[in-house]
Amino acid sequence: MWSKIKKSDEGEFIITKCELELLLEQASKEGAKKALTELGLHDENAPTDIRDLRELLRAFRMASRDSFRILVKCIVIGFVTILTAGFISLLGDHIKLK
Repeated sequence: MWSKIKKSDEGEFIITKCELELLLEQASKEGAKKALTELGLHDENAPTDIRDLRELLRAFRMASRDSFRILVKCIVIGFVTILTAGFISLLGDHIKLK
């Protein structure tokens, strides 16, 4: 196919739209293969690796969300505990515990 490409007198290549689309498709496939190879995702284990990475990311997001909730809960419980201790210390003289 590439032997059919014509060259103008100015040295420019003349190709049809179909030839350009084919050229772009081949270049994109080669670029994608090169990128996957550089990432180490060029073998038959690549789909499993991608799934494992997605599961790991999902677990990390859940853990970070849950840890934030636990942190907020601890802060609220600590604040309520301090308020309760302060209230008890203020009223401690007036309350008689047996």
